[in-house]
Order: sequence, then C-alpha cells, then structure tokens
Amino acid sequence: ERLNRVWEMGARTCRIAAIPNHDAWRVVDGKLLPRKLERSGCAGFCASAGWTGDGLMESVFELAANPHDNSAFGLMFRASGEKDGVIVVASQPSVCRVLVRENGVNRTIWRTVLSDPLVDGVPYKLGARVTGNVLAVLFNDVKVADVFLPPAAGDRFGFYTEKEWWPVVSSVTLRDGKGVPLFHDDFSKAD
Repeated sequence: ERLNRVWEMGARTCRIAAIPNHDAWRVVDGKLLPRKLERSGCAGFCASAGWTGDGLMESVFELAANPHDNSAFGLMFRASGEKDGVIVVASQPSVCRVLVRENGVNRTIWRTVLSDPLVDGVPYKLGARVTGNVLAVLFNDVKVADVFLPPAAGDRFGFYTEKEWWPVVSSVTLRDGKGVPLFHDDFSKAD
C-alpha cells in the first residue's frame, strides 16, 4: 500500500513537472498550476474584478510535493500590485500564516501549526473572510484565527506563489459581505 502511494505521488509529480511552463501559469485538466519562474513575479491577480470592503475569498487547492522544499499555497488580496498586500498561506508540513507584504518584503503577522500535516494530492480549502479590519482565516471551512489587518493597499486579489511552491488550484470564489458571489473560476475552460 505504501509503495503504491509513493508510486502515485511520483507519477503525479512527474506529470505536472513535465508540463512546459513558458508563461508559468498553466491550466491542465481543469486545474490551475501557478508557477513562479526565476525572473517573474510571485503574484497573479484577477484581471476582471476588484475587491474592496467585506467579503470572503476561498480556494480549493492541492499541494504537489517538492522533493527539496516545503510546498505551499497563498491567497493574496487587498493588494495594489505584487509588492503590497495581504497573503494567507497554507504550507507543508502543516503551517498556516498571514503575511503583510510591503514594498516586496513579507512580514508574518500571525502563524499557527495545523492539527494534521498537509499531504500531497489531497484537496484542501483555504479562505480569507474580511469584516472591517478583521481577517478570519478559514481552513477546510473551520476558522483557525482572527487577525487584525492594516489598511488596504488596493483592491486586487489573486494567488501568491514562490518558486519552491507547487500548488494545484481547483477553484477560487469571491463573495461579498452578504455571501453574494462576485467572482468564481473553476478553471474548466481557458479564459
């Protein structure tokens, strides 16, 4: 059983790694594979919508095991661009963090260890619910923290990934403070 699991993980990682990433962000089989290239940025933003005020951003993702570093996934919001914003990160082995990015430098304002390790190929849900200046961090629909936020740098939202992180994203949803959907993408078609 363990050998079969190792084989499956290796085959899946090889398949993902074999996809050429000339533009670094590729949709394959209805999943987004955000990758940071050596000279590219860490953030990818929604081009068709902005987010100000209260609301919930959530995404379903998996982590592809990186043999050399811990893999991770990040939601970035309240951003003016790649160098300024708030980032919620879930990373292997089992850490959840909130970062404030100012002038391209990340500063951790909250961190916790999750009860279970994040495993390669298992779907997880990461959420950021903003109410006023308070961020509720949600992991698999369970609130793990309330964090006070600095003033918003801007209204852009999207994903954040560093070079060593290998997330596989199934969907992203943005809802306003009343729960009304503002944006949804399940990557089922190229756009």
